[in-house]
Amino acid sequence: MTAAQVPLHLRRARLTRLGMEANGDLCRSSLTTRYATSSGIG
Repeated sequence: MTAAQVPLHLRRARLTRLGMEANGDLCRSSLTTRYATSSGIG
């Protein structure tokens, strides 16, 4: 990897991390909703 390629590589790494975090949040939210008890506590 050349020095000129580093910024693009880092940008892609940040986007990948953001996508993974967003997916994790969505999954946690879905699981909380799916398995919530009638008292509202997950």
